[in-house]
Amino acid sequence: MRWRGEGKWLFVMVIGSVFYWLLFSFIKWPLVGVGGLYTLAILVFSIVYFKERRHHIQDLVDYLDDMNRGIYRLNIEKYTEGELSILRSSLYKTMVTLQTKNDQLLDQKNFLSKTMADIAHQLRTPITSMMMLVDLLDNHDLSEQQRLDFTQKLQDQLDRYRWLVSALMVMSRIDAKMIVYTKTEVRDDVLVNRVLVDLALQIEAKDLEVQADYALKTVVADQHWTREAILNSVKNAIDHADPGSVLTIISKVDPMNWTLTVRNTGDSIDDEDLAHAFERFYRGKNAVSGSFGIGLAMTYALITQQSGTVRLSALEPQVCLFTMTLPLLR
Repeated sequence: MRWRGEGKWLFVMVIGSVFYWLLFSFIKWPLVGVGGLYTLAILVFSIVYFKERRHHIQDLVDYLDDMNRGIYRLNIEKYTEGELSILRSSLYKTMVTLQTKNDQLLDQKNFLSKTMADIAHQLRTPITSMMMLVDLLDNHDLSEQQRLDFTQKLQDQLDRYRWLVSALMVMSRIDAKMIVYTKTEVRDDVLVNRVLVDLALQIEAKDLEVQADYALKTVVADQHWTREAILNSVKNAIDHADPGSVLTIISKVDPMNWTLTVRNTGDSIDDEDLAHAFERFYRGKNAVSGSFGIGLAMTYALITQQSGTVRLSALEPQVCLFTMTLPLLR
């Protein structure tokens, strides 16, 4: 146990007093006068010491009251040697830590509130469309062709609704950091070609020419979630590409990183849209019909949680370049 400040001197004086009375029991009367003065000094010092200590304790109480009201003051001049000063410093550190955590919880609460409002809005749109189509199908005067058209539109809305729910579930897992990324070795061309096979119908519908240049080297990544991220970015490039244009995909591998770029020619993108491209539910000025504004946000989250980076840039007014970089170290 360490003694600091006045407490150390009080301890010394008490031990001295005990020593005196033990000595007095043997020598007796000759030291009575000195012992009396010594005892009086101890009494006076004790009164002053405990009064000052009570003052410091009250100061700590006031200090805590201020911090509870959000007033965080660090008075350096009040920091002296002693147990109470150490306690004061510890209280300050604890309260600042609690306030920081409280601010983080408040930010999370606001984020959750905004996200729930966005989700409700996104779900409301396809549900409203499906309800309108159901009402139209209830009309007995519809021709067979009209009924088939409305049924197909209803099926399209159901597909969009299913995709949105699935995407929102993935985003919720990403936000909660529940996804465990399992990195394995895979060739870069194999991973990207799987994405192109999944998007073959969309590529054919726009009559796009895909020019792919692969490194033909092994990369280390979570194949499932990296494939999902690439799919969203390539799909976004297809949606905004001009019909009959060229879609360029370049994969480069060096000892440290794997870099994948996707280049398309089509809708222009201004600086404002570039600044918000990876925000959830953001729809730019040239957003395609039926877009929820969630694909690039998902790509950003999936790549950055694997310690990678993503970037979207405009090389020319109608040429956009998506760049994804993943570290190869396990």
